[in-house]
Amino acid sequence: IQRPWTFDERHIIPLTVLKHMPLSPCYRSNPTSLEKQITKTISLFGTRPITMLALLPEDSAVRGEPLRICVTVTNNSTTNVEKLRFSVLQYIWYYSHVPLRVQKMECVPLVNKETGAVHKKSERSFAHELMIPPTTQPSDDELSGVINISYELRVEAVLRGFFKNLVLNLPFKLYSSGASSVLNT
Repeated sequence: IQRPWTFDERHIIPLTVLKHMPLSPCYRSNPTSLEKQITKTISLFGTRPITMLALLPEDSAVRGEPLRICVTVTNNSTTNVEKLRFSVLQYIWYYSHVPLRVQKMECVPLVNKETGAVHKKSERSFAHELMIPPTTQPSDDELSGVINISYELRVEAVLRGFFKNLVLNLPFKLYSSGASSVLNT
């Protein structure tokens, strides 16, 4: 409220708008998987690699449902992998066109989980489910020109000592409801 010769008053009322973007029933019955692998040599002579293989059985998720992930770590090095760290990250891109072209990116961690170690000269597999919060916005494929929302699952093998961690980023699409919800409505 603007008033002459006095202080202006400002009130902020938060408002949440959740987009409805259902997952197609045919997509749920015939999912596309996503698999990534990284290998890193941990020695001065380059003969002792650590390999991490991550698999998302579906490259999509529905808010309020678990995101499934399978990871296998083959540690042929003489260094222990202290733990695996799983993070679901939301990337929000804001675009401004007037008066200047400006873009800003915000990264919001939604879910975090840590698991056990992988000892040197061994192999270990992990299968986890990460629950996507039910109030999370779905991916924005329509590119409104103002806000774009995308998601990725980050898997990080935390190494002991001075070595750089192994990191895999697996992008996925997030939908507001699954195929069964679409059929019921």
